[in-house]
Amino acid sequence: MPLQAIGDGPIAQVFSVSPDADLASEPALRAADAARATRFALELVRRGVFTLPGTKLYLSLAHTEADLDWTLDAMEEVLRVIG
Repeated sequence: MPLQAIGDGPIAQVFSVSPDADLASEPALRAADAARATRFALELVRRGVFTLPGTKLYLSLAHTEADLDWTLDAMEEVLRVIG
């Protein structure tokens, strides 16, 4: 599943687009597969990662390295499941 994340610092938003898409351009954002990005987010929620589909992901200083590793593991599992 091709994904790109854009954002600054601890804030990111995930888009389902080709790896070479220029997300700084409006046409690329319009071409993004919103349904796939929503499924990605919903599968994260099913695994205990709190995120709102279609919105940004937020990191905090309260998150530990273990929290981040756990979240990345969940993301990898979701990507394997939904391809």
